[in-house]
Amino acid sequence: MTSSMPLFGAANAWITPPIAVSVLALLFTVASFWWIQVRRGRLRSFGPSAYAASYGKDKTLVNLPLVIHNTGPAPLAVINARLRLRPANMADGSGEIVLYWHALRTAIYTDAANGGRTFASPFAVEGRKSVEKYLEFQRNVPNSQLAAVPYRATVDVRVEPSARPSRWVKLVRFTLHAELITEAREPFLQRSNDPDLMGEKSQTWVQG
Repeated sequence: MTSSMPLFGAANAWITPPIAVSVLALLFTVASFWWIQVRRGRLRSFGPSAYAASYGKDKTLVNLPLVIHNTGPAPLAVINARLRLRPANMADGSGEIVLYWHALRTAIYTDAANGGRTFASPFAVEGRKSVEKYLEFQRNVPNSQLAAVPYRATVDVRVEPSARPSRWVKLVRFTLHAELITEAREPFLQRSNDPDLMGEKSQTWVQG
């Protein structure tokens, strides 16, 4: 077969090997450009080993340090977030409470009076890059203090651009070990989320 002979018979005489190779090369180039430069990825994060929180009887405040990674090449913007908590022993999802994104902080524990805290506002995550953010979530409901038990924690976000901007997307799911706080539950303090630590007072590592 010569390079000028059609690949699919006389009815498609114009489809010769050089034309087919050129078309495939163009399709490969367009697909590669979309994959490398244009494709939207998703945002991922990881459960923290430490955080700051106040478990008051009339107000719950949780500040989570999160590293947020964009898996795709196109930038994405986080426009809203929430924290859902339910007791780990409630398999059916009952008892879930929602804390809403209220502010951004510059560290796990900062003094708001010294400029370490700003109200929640959208932020961008560039393509294939990661950002470190401290998201403060609040719940202001009387008599809603969290119990000293593990909670299944889920951080959901709303992302732009998106075909469904009002849709909540799971960013990360982890266990929030509220049972580790054996004292001083109401003050806003840095807390350990490492179950190997014996408690808030001693912060002693458990010896294996």
